[in-house]
Amino acid sequence: MYKENYGNIPNKDKINYYLIEDNQNIGAWVRRSKIIGKTAKMMAKELGLDKDIAFACGSLFEIGKKENKNNLEKNIRGFYILRKESYFFPAKTNLSHSFIIKDIDSFIGEDNLEEKDKKIIKNFLLSYTYTDYDKLIQVLDNSITDKYIGIEKYQKYLKEKYKKIPYEKERLKILESYQKYFENKLKNPIEYYTNKNIKK
Repeated sequence: MYKENYGNIPNKDKINYYLIEDNQNIGAWVRRSKIIGKTAKMMAKELGLDKDIAFACGSLFEIGKKENKNNLEKNIRGFYILRKESYFFPAKTNLSHSFIIKDIDSFIGEDNLEEKDKKIIKNFLLSYTYTDYDKLIQVLDNSITDKYIGIEKYQKYLKEKYKKIPYEKERLKILESYQKYFENKLKNPIEYYTNKNIKK
């Protein structure tokens, strides 16, 4: 579907195709992506966002995992997968979600990219201004495991997993400011919308 100022956005069937039908790596990440996509969609109206764009960005922000990619390679592959089919806006969230701090050295995990791909990410971070869609996916990605646990607990989870978080305090401060910004617009806390989209 086409959205003015945002271009082509995958519809529900296309999103399902990416997550299920054309997925070489079905796993828990698919359920998590669906939860984040549905939560973003439910929150969209109250935030003044387009529900279809929020749903696509939230559902597909880690789609590089379908090719069994991980670390920074996952981000760039997801970007290429969506860009190849002219889904340019959702493609960007495959990069932006991992860079709360707009510095490639802030990535949590392994830098497993060739220099040409790193250059694409560096240029993206320099030139791109984050939208509310990017910020919303960053908040949800950093609040949810298989359930809502919140930003602080999620950051502790990341630290246990990776041992080190670059720009740790700055990162947390930015995420908390985004959360406050969104919750000031919402009728309920973010946890409420997440819980509505977790199947018991």
